[in-house]
Amino acid sequence: TSLDSSIASDGLFHVFIADNKGIVTELSWSNTQQMTTKQLATLGSSVSDINFEYTVDGVSHLYAGTSDGKTHETYWGAGRPLTTDVVLQNIDPVTSIHGLTTEDGIRHVFAGTSTGKVYESYWTPGSGVIISGQFMRVDGQVTSTTFTAT
Repeated sequence: TSLDSSIASDGLFHVFIADNKGIVTELSWSNTQQMTTKQLATLGSSVSDINFEYTVDGVSHLYAGTSDGKTHETYWGAGRPLTTDVVLQNIDPVTSIHGLTTEDGIRHVFAGTSTGKVYESYWTPGSGVIISGQFMRVDGQVTSTTFTAT
């Protein structure tokens, strides 16, 4: 079970919740709008961590790591339908995830695992090509990941 949150530029609050059944839900509200609930994805395995990103093109991205060793991206907005893709699979149970789109438009997702492995997947949106590989290894379980482009 995991959660993340964001405040949109229009003042709308978003809370994203993922549970041990693999269900990802968004709650949203503002000072002038009542709370709404929307199911974003069913991932089929317990979600250990999620991370939200809103990109400059108006698209919302929610990255999720699951206990069955997969990383997922759910995205929607700016005319795009709600879509969920598997970014990386067949790794150890994912315990931590973080995604970020760099200024050059390349999307990066880092996934830490229960065995201390950290993977990076990156791609240019629309290219159809995702490059993934083990980025590093630490002793013990990865409990947190973050990535900042400077």
